[in-house]
Amino acid sequence: MVVKKLILFIAILFNSSIHSQTLLETVNLPSGTYWNSSYGMVYNNSKFWISSSSSSTGSGIFYAVDSIGGLVDTVNIVETGEIRSRKFALVEISPIQYNPSNGELKLLNSCSIEIQIESSNLEKTHQYMQRYYSPTHENLLKTVFINYGDLENDIVFSQKDPEGYLFIVYDGFYNEIQPLVDMKESKGFDVTVTQTSEIPGGSSVANIESYIADAYTNWPIPPAFILLVGDTGEVPTKTSGLQGGVSCSDLYYVTINPEDYLPDIYIGRFPASSPSQVTSMVDKTVYYEEGDFASDEWIKKGAFIASSDHSQLAEETHNYVIDTFLTPNEYLCDKIYEASGGSTSDITNSLNEGRSLCVYSGHGYSGGWACVPYDQDDVNGLTNTDMYPFVCSHACSTSPFNSDECYGETWVRAENKGGIAFWGASASTLWDEDDILERGMFQAWWQEGLTTIGGMTDMALYRVYENYSGGGYSQYYFEGYNVLGDPSIILVGSAGGGSNTAPDDPEAPVGPEDGETWIEYIFTTTTTDPDNDDVYYMWNWGNEISDWLGPYDSEEIVEIPHMWTVAGEFEIKVKAKDEEGLESSWSDITTITIVAIPLIEIGEITGGFGVGAVIKNIGAVEAENVEWTIQLKGLVIIGREKTGTFDKIMPGFGPTATTGFILGFGPVQITVSADEAEKTVDALLIGPFVLNVEE
Repeated sequence: MVVKKLILFIAILFNSSIHSQTLLETVNLPSGTYWNSSYGMVYNNSKFWISSSSSSTGSGIFYAVDSIGGLVDTVNIVETGEIRSRKFALVEISPIQYNPSNGELKLLNSCSIEIQIESSNLEKTHQYMQRYYSPTHENLLKTVFINYGDLENDIVFSQKDPEGYLFIVYDGFYNEIQPLVDMKESKGFDVTVTQTSEIPGGSSVANIESYIADAYTNWPIPPAFILLVGDTGEVPTKTSGLQGGVSCSDLYYVTINPEDYLPDIYIGRFPASSPSQVTSMVDKTVYYEEGDFASDEWIKKGAFIASSDHSQLAEETHNYVIDTFLTPNEYLCDKIYEASGGSTSDITNSLNEGRSLCVYSGHGYSGGWACVPYDQDDVNGLTNTDMYPFVCSHACSTSPFNSDECYGETWVRAENKGGIAFWGASASTLWDEDDILERGMFQAWWQEGLTTIGGMTDMALYRVYENYSGGGYSQYYFEGYNVLGDPSIILVGSAGGGSNTAPDDPEAPVGPEDGETWIEYIFTTTTTDPDNDDVYYMWNWGNEISDWLGPYDSEEIVEIPHMWTVAGEFEIKVKAKDEEGLESSWSDITTITIVAIPLIEIGEITGGFGVGAVIKNIGAVEAENVEWTIQLKGLVIIGREKTGTFDKIMPGFGPTATTGFILGFGPVQITVSADEAEKTVDALLIGPFVLNVEE
C-alpha cells in the first residue's frame, strides 16, 4: 500500500519514523486474497499487495515489495516534472512492511521528511509563478500540490489580469470562428487568432508545437487555453511516437517541458472539415455560454449509461458520482443500465427531453457505444435543440479523430443537436482507470472548484497519474483522452450557471493602527460578488496567511480576530473567492504597529515537600514586579496561602514560586495565579507532603 502526493520540490530526505507492530490477521485489510509465491506469502486486493523479498527473508525482517519483488523504499521520489512551469516531485510513501515468516506487519505511524531544494533560484521561481499565473490553472495546482501556498502566498496574483486564449485556425475557417472570438474577448480573455498559414515554416505538427512553445515562453500574456479549429486535415495532430494503441493526440502541443507529458495549457479542438461544421460548433458554444436558455429544466439533469460487464463496475462508478456529487446538488439522473434493460430509445428519449450531462461507461468503437447501443445515426437523429450535454465517453476508441468522422466528432458537429463537447479516447481504455477518471472528474468539478471542461478533465487525468505513481497507463491516458470542444467552457449547472465572475476586490481591512503582542484585535472587510454567490476570505496578516474562511453572504461585513506574538509593523490585506473558486485580487493594505509586552503563563505545578509552580514569561520583553499567589483549599493547617514577587522575568524564562513548609491532610485544590494568568490542580496532602498532583 502506498500514499502518493505531488510536492513542489527538488530533493527529499527521510529523517525518522515511528512504527508499530501487529499481526496480519488483526489488521482490517480490505477484502483480498492470499497465496504462496516466490516472494513468500502474498496479500493482494488488486490495488496493492504485501509480500517478502525472495532474496532476503528472516524472522524480524520486514519488507514492502513492488510487483516484481523488489524492495520498496519507505519514501521514494517516483517521478519529477513540471506543470505550468512549477517543478514538482511525485513522492511515494510505503507505510506497510510485512514479515511472511510470522505474519507480522510493521505499520508506519508517523514520519519526518526533509525536503531539500538544490541549486534553487527563489527570485526566478516567483517570476515564473507570476508570469504563468492563470486563475483556472491555479485552482488545479491548489488541488494537485500538497504543499501549495508555501511559495505562492508570498506573491500578489491578480485575478483581474486577462487569461491568454490562442486560437489556431485553418485559414478557410477564419470568418466562421469570429463570433466565438468576439465572445471570448467580451469575457475578458486576451485572444490571439493565428491562421495556419501564419505558422512559421508551415502548419506541421512540429512547427505548431514550436509556435505554441514560443507563445508560452515569450508572449507578454502566455496562453492558458488553446482551441484548434479544423479537423486533422486542416490542423494536424500527432499520430506517431505515441504509446502503443493510441492513434492520435493533441497532448504534446501543450506539454512545454519536453521531459514530461503533463499539459501546461488547456487544449481542445473543433474537428471541423467544412465551414458549416465550424459554424455549428460556434453557434452551440456561444449559445451555451450566453446562458439565455428558454428553459433551465434540462440543466440539472443527466443521463448515465452503463455496461453490465466487469462485475457491473460501470454501474458502481456511475452510482458513486450520482450519489456523491450530483444528487446533493439537486441533479436528477437517468440510469440507463444494460443490466436493467436500458435501450437505445431510452438514451434518445432522455436526451431529447434535455440533459446537460451524458456519461457512458462500457465497450465502444469508432462509430458508437456497444453495450447499450448508440451509434452515429442515433446521434444525428436527436432533436435536443438548445439542450446540449457535455458527453463523457469512458469506452474504447470512440474518438480516433484522425480517421473519417468518428463518434466523438459526430456529437460536436451535429447542427442544433448533439453535444456541446465530447471527452473520449482515441485508444482502448481500461475498467479501473476509467473508474478513477470518472470519479476524479466529478470530484474536480464539485469539490475542487474546477468548473471548466479543460480543468476538470485534466484534473481527472492527474488522479490516474497519482494512483499509479505516474506509471501503468498514466501516459497512455493523457495521450488517449482528448477534448473535442472549447476547453474554457464552464459547465452549466455549476454554481453561477454557465458563466461566472470573480468577486470584487475586498475593501481594505478596517481595524486599529496600533496594538500589543498577545492581544486579539478585530478587523473588518466586505466585498460584492456580481453573481451574488457566497464568498470566502483569505487574510494576509503580514506574519501569516489564513485558510479560506467562510462562507459569507455577498456584501456582508465580516469581522475576523487576529493576534500577533512578535513586535513589528505588519501590512494586512485580504482577498475573496466565490463558490466556484474564482478569486479577487488582494485588497489595499492596512498597516498596524505592534509593540512587545510581557506575557505570563503558569507552567508546571509540582508537589513534594510543599508546592512549586513555574511562572514563565512567554512574551517578547522582560516582565517586572510579577506578583504571584499560591492558594490551597481543603484541610490545610499551615500554609493555606503564599504570595511573593519576582523582580524580573526575562523572555523565555520561568522561575519557580514555592510555598515552603505546609501542613494538612486529605484532598486539596491548588490555585496558582500571577499577573492575569491562573491555573488550578488537584492533589493529596499528607502532613507536609503534596502528592498526586493532577490537572
